[in-house]
Amino acid sequence: MGHGAGAAEWPGWRGLARQGHSDSADGPTHWSSQTNVAWKTAIPGVGHSSPVVTEDSVYLTTAYPRAGDSQVAMMADGVMFAGLVLLGLLAIRHVVRQCRRLSEGPGGAGGLVSLAAMLLVVALACGFVLFGQGVFDFARCGIRRWIASSMFVAMCCVLAGLYVPARSRLRLVLGLVLMVFAVVVAVAVPDPEHAYRMGVLGPSSSMMIAVAAVPFLAGAAFRAWYLAGLRKGGDAAGGVSGGWLGKVLKWGAVLVAATVAVLFVRVFFLKFYGMGGALYEPQVPWWIAAVLGGVFVVSLVVRLAAGNRFLTNVFLVGGATAGILGLVFWGGEQTIVRLPYLAYQLGVPRLTPLLGWWAVKVFAAVCGLALVAFLVLPRLRGTGRGRALPVVFRVVVLTMAVAYFVSGNFLFQNMQFVRAVLCLDRGTGEVRWTCEAMTGPVGQLHKDNSAATPTPVVADGRIYAYFGSPGLVCISAAGQRLWTCKDLRYDSVYGPAVSAVLSGDKVIVLSDSRLGSTLTAVDAKTGTVAWRTDREAEVHLSGNNRAPLVTQIDGRTLILVWGYKDTSAYDPADGSKVWGRATEHVGGDVVSCMVTDGERLYQVGHEGARALSIDQLAAGQDPVVWTRELRGPNVSSPLVAKGMVFAVSDSGVAWCLDARTGETRWRERLKGRFYASPIVIGDRVYLTNTDGVTTIVACEPKFRRIAENDLGERTYASFAPVDGQLFIRTEEHLYCIRE
Repeated sequence: MGHGAGAAEWPGWRGLARQGHSDSADGPTHWSSQTNVAWKTAIPGVGHSSPVVTEDSVYLTTAYPRAGDSQVAMMADGVMFAGLVLLGLLAIRHVVRQCRRLSEGPGGAGGLVSLAAMLLVVALACGFVLFGQGVFDFARCGIRRWIASSMFVAMCCVLAGLYVPARSRLRLVLGLVLMVFAVVVAVAVPDPEHAYRMGVLGPSSSMMIAVAAVPFLAGAAFRAWYLAGLRKGGDAAGGVSGGWLGKVLKWGAVLVAATVAVLFVRVFFLKFYGMGGALYEPQVPWWIAAVLGGVFVVSLVVRLAAGNRFLTNVFLVGGATAGILGLVFWGGEQTIVRLPYLAYQLGVPRLTPLLGWWAVKVFAAVCGLALVAFLVLPRLRGTGRGRALPVVFRVVVLTMAVAYFVSGNFLFQNMQFVRAVLCLDRGTGEVRWTCEAMTGPVGQLHKDNSAATPTPVVADGRIYAYFGSPGLVCISAAGQRLWTCKDLRYDSVYGPAVSAVLSGDKVIVLSDSRLGSTLTAVDAKTGTVAWRTDREAEVHLSGNNRAPLVTQIDGRTLILVWGYKDTSAYDPADGSKVWGRATEHVGGDVVSCMVTDGERLYQVGHEGARALSIDQLAAGQDPVVWTRELRGPNVSSPLVAKGMVFAVSDSGVAWCLDARTGETRWRERLKGRFYASPIVIGDRVYLTNTDGVTTIVACEPKFRRIAENDLGERTYASFAPVDGQLFIRTEEHLYCIRE
């Protein structure tokens, strides 16, 4: 069935027609990062493609920034980090000085509240810079970077406007700038078709409008604050407050506030189609919020008992900031868990610092030492008589806002990434050669995707690697680039993940995306397009990342494609459509691939599973043999073995279904999230989560756990089992596991 290969090879994703089955019944059952490791090799860059194995070599793809762009990005990050440290130092100095000044006055409760509010915004801004891109998944699409950086700009402008004298025109200027910026946020958003999809009142449009309204309302508040200062000082507001413009701005702010309230209610409390299964997983335990809240209570008690003193004021400001932060994070997460749209959008946040954990440690150490120094050394603390923050503070804050916005939306977008193919010695793991196949923009990517996710395919001493819109490249066994085909357009908010397959002397590439739906055959020898078929099929917003299946049906080779709402067969000779039928969407994104046992096609998705009769499909009759409602996989593909269908959802619910009837044989909750597709070796099924933990279960109709092995590295790629060995690609290494 399908493409033939020697027993000692694994020629493509899941072994191509082998669909995750090892030809050998032997395979390791116990390993760790130090046990039963024949070799491991560090892999540069980032890529989630699976290993491809020949008789003497292992091939992988990866992607990394071009040298010059990498240096520019490092410089931009360094400037941002320097500004972050300076911002922290200035904020600490200001808090300490103001606490000293307030301790010399009659009370100062209002001033302490103001200081706590300022310190809270500074802490949020610092956290945003350090962790924002991981938590909010900037790489997923330009809209996310745009929204997050817009919120950061608004936050910085608010910081710059604090403690400005009541009648200073800076407050008015900041207010007007924020109101204009709000219009820019709404109008100039990247990919407006995606941002405002599903109508004006759709969830995405509602969220976009609400986000743009935040800087508008902040600007309106600054303007009102300025006018109030003028009136309080006895000065006439003049044309600034009077006339039709003033009324328009005033009532416009009221209308925007009311609209935002309605939109947030709609977005937060309505359950939209497809949003119910991708749940947000809280990261802050309740006891941390309780401890931080306890710190605030203790600081308040100490302040009430000891009175208005310098140290008690500092303690109270710090305690109040910590308590509010704990409440914001814990309460915010508990709210998100209960709001389907936000839970779907945020998914599982990754606390990946912008510059690494060393930067977080350095920032914390510098701020901690500065706080001690300001408390202990009076000369550093100063008299604190001035009320306004230093001008340098505002300059730093506004510079960071501009740098963050420009870097996130333009520098990253224009960075060039090198897509490379690596060849390793199968016996030793030594890197034989690296071929930098092509260079181009990284494009839009989901945070769990990469610029080198599609698995390459090998045949007759050649390696064919597909990278989405950058194209398909052919490389010789010696590492020489032979040809490149760039006539393969693909555009998705999540980036490419569909792997190419082989059919005879053709490389088959499926391109179902917002640019259209096509199936293309590229001549393996020349790289020219042999044929291209317009599928005329409906395409999901996230594109189609289900690899085609080349298989034999009634003695005839066919290319089977499972689309968003269709299942079709094509002739590999000329791309003509042999048969096709509309099939219901099974929920989620279009990633999980179908499998076959020669008689039926098994399609498992986020909201259900079904079996389709191939004969009925070919005859144009209703092909559905059985359907089953379940919370199935969104990313990983199922496995059919010994009359059973095995699948695991992204959230870790593993299923075993009877392939004949669809009846549930067993259902088991496993730890972690699962993206890699299961494989079978003999009578054992291997299920691997993203933390690198592999659960081995018996290929039986009753759940039986055989072993659990932990590599301790994030793992997204499916395994390659060959001749008793397991080739495992993690985020950092390629392992060869052998007992």
